[in-house]
Amino acid sequence: MLQIPALFLAFLPLASASEVRSDTFTPELVAGLRSVTAAVLAPDGAHVAYVLSVPRRAGVDEDGGAWAELHVLAVADGRSRAFVAGQVNVSGVAWTSDGRELAFLAKRGGDQETALYLIPLEGGEARRALALGGAIDSFDLAPDGKGVVCIAAPAKSKAREALKKQGFQQEIYEEDQEPNELWIATLDASVAPRKLPFAGHPREVHWSPVDERLLLAWTPTTLVDDEYMRKRVAVLDGESGAVLARIENPGKLGEIGWSPDGTTVALSAAADLHDPSPGRVCLASASGDVAAKIVPAELVPLFEGDFVDFAWQSSDALLVVTHVGLGCRFEKLELEGGRAQAARILADVGGPILTSLSLSGDGQSAAFVGNTPAHPGEVFALRHGEHAPRRLTDSNPELAVAQGEHLARVRG
Repeated sequence: MLQIPALFLAFLPLASASEVRSDTFTPELVAGLRSVTAAVLAPDGAHVAYVLSVPRRAGVDEDGGAWAELHVLAVADGRSRAFVAGQVNVSGVAWTSDGRELAFLAKRGGDQETALYLIPLEGGEARRALALGGAIDSFDLAPDGKGVVCIAAPAKSKAREALKKQGFQQEIYEEDQEPNELWIATLDASVAPRKLPFAGHPREVHWSPVDERLLLAWTPTTLVDDEYMRKRVAVLDGESGAVLARIENPGKLGEIGWSPDGTTVALSAAADLHDPSPGRVCLASASGDVAAKIVPAELVPLFEGDFVDFAWQSSDALLVVTHVGLGCRFEKLELEGGRAQAARILADVGGPILTSLSLSGDGQSAAFVGNTPAHPGEVFALRHGEHAPRRLTDSNPELAVAQGEHLARVRG
């Protein structure tokens, strides 16, 4: 009879457990899951630029947050290319008005602070279009494709930096933070950037589609409490920075956006001061007496759900993503007299939970970020006439294999 040493048998389970198979659902696999965090549809609807979050390798890479890569896919066949990848952190992705280039924020190479870059759709190296004294936090391109408005941190004080080198590095809680600055510049650097005066802390800015006005979300201070509860909207003169109108939403503020004709502002906001979520869609006039603050009107009062994201399809129609119960819908709101008519469901999604929305220039194509219990965020797309969003990316092909192996074991 064959005798097997007991010591050999004792080490058999350890040997098999140490082998990490590609078809096994492991903690390492979960820690390395990639996910799409933003998706922006090109003006012609032919391509989607998306940001892919790539976690650092557990036990291999240095400690830190996930990298954020820029990828572009063709909607027709789903083929994707990495445009800016590796150890990078890309944010604020936007298409130029002609769809030939992509703008994004990153800190690359010899950059001292986060700068604005442009990269051609046809390929090639990204070029730095704008750098300021402080890190650029967000931006919006002018409709003519030449100008850009930026929100940036103030440049670091040389005197303060000198003191830090001498050991004076104390931080006074909630007292050392300086408000962001608002800048107007050109993408070709033909004109020196100019700072617009504004009494407050700019958070988000959008250039008017028809003139030089700016739509600004701002808070009185840099404090987190203000960001949650006191974020308000103002319309500014892009030349002087003068406030032309103030919109007084009652509580939390989410997204803001111009109507295509520049007369109306849509915003997602809380119903009142005690509402925990900015899940109501409201409209407000973009003009008015500065002294008399404009109160936005809720489009769908008593809506039993949340408006997650919206985009203007035309000056009298909004497309919205809504979450109702455990489901998700893509709907169209026809506007008349500042009120929404009966919502028309374009897609009762059922499967993926959509979390963002981007439209093509003609409003006939949409791109989304969506997730399901089976996968994290991926790119989805929907064309006019289609009944459900199509998944265009598979950022974790090994996940389906591991899930299939897991289900086979459970069912077996």
